[in-house]
Amino acid sequence: MKLSELQTKRTELFEYIKDLKHQISSELGNVHDRWCGYKVLKESSCEAEIQEWDGKEDDQSRKITGESFEVWHCIAEENANYMQKEAMRHAKEAVIAQTKLEAAERELEQNWDDICKAEEEAKKEVKS
Repeated sequence: MKLSELQTKRTELFEYIKDLKHQISSELGNVHDRWCGYKVLKESSCEAEIQEWDGKEDDQSRKITGESFEVWHCIAEENANYMQKEAMRHAKEAVIAQTKLEAAERELEQNWDDICKAEEEAKKEVKS
């Protein structure tokens, strides 16, 4: 490769690495947010389960409260499972991006070695 092509490739690699680092940061932020949401839903669901829901003397009130809790608990459980799956998906995306980043950084190092060799060859040609 010519020196100018190698330098262009280097610029492209720097941009690619910057984009991958941003992607990793975003994915890890998403993992954190989804996992926090999962934990809140699970903890509040567990706390709600251990509370007394039949503390009222009125049977109708007790029935409504119990039915409302069942609906809420079902929705919270589904949302918690969704948040858990999304956290795992974002974690996988972060790992994939990290693998790409490591490969790009190795390629960048190789690119630098290639640039140094090309400059040495160019100096030899000028001297000849």
